[in-house]
Amino acid sequence: MKPGAALLGAALVIAACSAAPGYMHRHDRNTWFTVRPGTEGFGLAVRYARYWFVAEDAAVAFACTQAAFRVAEAYARRQGRAIVPVATQDVRLQVARDSVSGVTTCDADVPVRWR
Repeated sequence: MKPGAALLGAALVIAACSAAPGYMHRHDRNTWFTVRPGTEGFGLAVRYARYWFVAEDAAVAFACTQAAFRVAEAYARRQGRAIVPVATQDVRLQVARDSVSGVTTCDADVPVRWR
């Protein structure tokens, strides 16, 4: 096998592992989301992923939580409704890091209520 082909194959595998699932909508460069509508609000699943030179779980968790809040506000505005502020402790987070690519991914699950 040619060295260039091996490098290309490795790059494709890394890119595929760090991509968001196809059912998610892109909010910005690092953030994807999906909405689960409900009667009194909606559930929000957010995936935040970016390259971090040094693994800092607290910084990733904070950035992920802030991204989830921005997505919730943007979605509510598009629906023409207001939401009850989401408490940070209600956000469920899961942070993982791919040590080969340096990409840290955070998945957040956020329950949001209409005002």
